[in-house]
Amino acid sequence: MMRLALSFLVPWTHKRLEDCACSSAIGGLAAGALSRLVRGATAQAGFSNPDTMATVAKTAVWGFAIVVAVNQLGIATTLINTLLIGAVGALALAAGLAFGLGGRDRAAAVLDRVSGQVEAAGPKLSRAANVAAEQGRATTQQGRQEYTGTERRRSFKV
Repeated sequence: MMRLALSFLVPWTHKRLEDCACSSAIGGLAAGALSRLVRGATAQAGFSNPDTMATVAKTAVWGFAIVVAVNQLGIATTLINTLLIGAVGALALAAGLAFGLGGRDRAAAVLDRVSGQVEAAGPKLSRAANVAAEQGRATTQQGRQEYTGTERRRSFKV
């Protein structure tokens, strides 16, 4: 019985190991090629640290290659996928915070400018509010006079 179980397991495991080795080899070749490409492009563009950029690119490709290899083996695929999604989400959040906090000074300058404009417009708004209040009072007084005049006319007609 054990022999029968092993006869089914060995070819399946052998195939998965071949797939894992193949994806690891392709990932390693791609990591090396991308690393050289990034190093050359960043050096040509005049970046100050092309070796660091190349190392980051190589590490990222190797990381994805390892995830693919582990998925090929079928080892904790749900856990690995969840961790990968979490890592990508954390990187996206970090990038968003970096840009958001980096723009904090610009946002503060815009808010200061708007605040200055609002403060400068304060007296104008106050005068406009006073004029509107006076117009409202005048209209109300006029309406009262017309109403009482109508009431007086009605009382005389009866």
